[in-house]
Amino acid sequence: MWTTVLLSAALLVPTEVQVNLLQGDPVAGSISMLTSQEITLTGKSGDTRYALDQLQSIVFAQQTVPAKDATTLVTLHDGSSFHTKSITLTGEQCTMVIGNAQSFICRADSIRDIQFKSLTDEALRQYQQIIAADSAEDILIVQRPAGAIDQLEGIVEAIDGEFVTFSFDGDKIPVEIGKLAGIRLVKPANKETSKSRCRITDALNNVWQVSQLKLIPENQELQTKTCTGESLTLKLSELRRLDFASNNILYLSDITPEAVEWTPFLSGNLIRKRLSKVYEPRMDISVDGTPLMVGTETYSKGMSIHSRTVMSLRLPDIYSKLQMDIGIDPSMRGRGHVELTILGDNKQLFQDFVTGSDKPRTLDINIAEVRRITIKVDYGKNLDIGDQLNLGNARVLK
Repeated sequence: MWTTVLLSAALLVPTEVQVNLLQGDPVAGSISMLTSQEITLTGKSGDTRYALDQLQSIVFAQQTVPAKDATTLVTLHDGSSFHTKSITLTGEQCTMVIGNAQSFICRADSIRDIQFKSLTDEALRQYQQIIAADSAEDILIVQRPAGAIDQLEGIVEAIDGEFVTFSFDGDKIPVEIGKLAGIRLVKPANKETSKSRCRITDALNNVWQVSQLKLIPENQELQTKTCTGESLTLKLSELRRLDFASNNILYLSDITPEAVEWTPFLSGNLIRKRLSKVYEPRMDISVDGTPLMVGTETYSKGMSIHSRTVMSLRLPDIYSKLQMDIGIDPSMRGRGHVELTILGDNKQLFQDFVTGSDKPRTLDINIAEVRRITIKVDYGKNLDIGDQLNLGNARVLK
């Protein structure tokens, strides 16, 4: 039985989408059929079927974004991450209200962590360190009045609207949610997650990793199953995009760099320390946090790199092609002059200058047998003024 999550009411009319293929030009139309294996797209020339393995993404027509009034952020063990207006945890079951007052029910052991409030950059860094560390018990993450983050190991017994019941040294303690940054729930040793078939992003930027999906055309709804095993129904009218997992493609922004070194044009350790966070590479967004662009095209995946940066990425498998669209960030207004060098296992694969007045370029580089890619964005002729290079859809393919 499917647990329905209705994000908003919608007219039952065909939903227009753009399908981005791994190879070839984007295709527009409406979805008439969608399963875990294939999609049928209805366009001007009729119906066309594609295997999901051929797809990079499905982008939905711009939706009206509902007001975001949920501050609690829940992350599942499969990587799904979503905001909820309320949450109740009792025993093995957790019930949450998502979107337009609709319920989502999941097993408590499907939840990795629950962040109850927005945090400063420093508090968020501490919070994420706690989430990433190993622990044999649940963790209560407390935020002190001064903003510092502390942690306490024990057992989360229950959550209601105002309190987390926490078991510590045999005592059950009700802790006000307002005093907490969040909680982390221990992952059972036998807890398994299915392989993701698709990553769904809705209009509120909730992200769902799903292993199964099926369109119900008469309701314009997508029935899915999360990789943790929960059933979920989403209205097409509230979806932003579907990104498809493929064994044949890997985006560079999804790889944790082995090394990143940024060197300021003006030397000095003080300058480097103060500006390193400002000019560090951005993944999947531009330098100012807006959508990544090359020319007039917008990309959901890619990198934005300032001069002078050297970044090394180790590939987890053997790939044959490195592809990307390159150009100076349009916000630089024609400024920028960088030298881009790409190495594969320390051998030069590409080298050229890129300027703010250049048209976007598409690179298609042979990387057969390469295991480490190094990207170097160096100063050009204009010091480092406007030197913000964007790499749209930077990816490797088998």
